[in-house]
Amino acid sequence: PTLLIGLLINISIALMIIFFRNTYLDTLGVIFCIIMISTESEDEKVDQALAAGANGYLAKPFAAEELAEKIRTTLAKFNSN
Repeated sequence: PTLLIGLLINISIALMIIFFRNTYLDTLGVIFCIIMISTESEDEKVDQALAAGANGYLAKPFAAEELAEKIRTTLAKFNSN
């Protein structure tokens, strides 16, 4: 299957993309990994994004190394399945 990675910074757009992924891309065998990036760091917001279907979450501000690590750990979840 094809693997795509999306880094999304807007919750409204993220929800639309997650819906699109779940409705269309999954049926085509496309794996679309979504990592939310937001200024919101409260547990409730993180839980909301993950419950909506995001595969990872990173709160701003962050260092480039943190983003790289989040991408690696999120992709590792897909590779282990």
